[in-house]
Amino acid sequence: IRAVVNPEIAFGESLPPGSTIKPFTTIAAMNTGVVQQDSTTLCREEYAHDTFHTVCSHPRDLGPLNATDALAYSCNYYFGKVGERLSEPAFAATLAQFGFGKKTGVNFHGEAGGKLVRGAWHSKNAIGETANFYATPIQLLNAYSALVNGGRLFVPQVTPAAGFQPRLQTELSINEDQRTMLVKGMRGAVRYGTAESAGLYSLPNYI
Repeated sequence: IRAVVNPEIAFGESLPPGSTIKPFTTIAAMNTGVVQQDSTTLCREEYAHDTFHTVCSHPRDLGPLNATDALAYSCNYYFGKVGERLSEPAFAATLAQFGFGKKTGVNFHGEAGGKLVRGAWHSKNAIGETANFYATPIQLLNAYSALVNGGRLFVPQVTPAAGFQPRLQTELSINEDQRTMLVKGMRGAVRYGTAESAGLYSLPNYI
């Protein structure tokens, strides 16, 4: 970890993760056959199930979305429908693999472990809008790092760069085709999706 603005929030505060969980929802759905890379869903602009209701903020004139574009546009309808078909054990097992629901081991005295309640399932869990699943910023950052680096889940360390020695927690098995698709979807967020207006695609760094 090269910089921390507020360690109490970064390491000690856990909240519902919202749409940041959608790549991991996608992995769980693909691993169980709920989602195929070439399957599509036409967004109905809002999603409702039982007492839960949310809307989509992306453009209304989109055609049917595949998993890549659903990530890029962060489509709540798409992931709500995925959640209706996804099982709680598959979702929880995938999240646990990526380190959610337990402390990362970062060298900070007040780290929170987040929350990953098993046996309580609702389709809104797949969207990240639930009281059954909380995550800290460091858990999310660590999970995303493992996702993009090919499966190496590290122990985060606040330490000088000189003489740094990485500490590996575990090595996950991530399907390379899935990882490529997920990165393409997240890259799509800055190219044409939810983060397009931020102008990040024009920067020399790959974001």
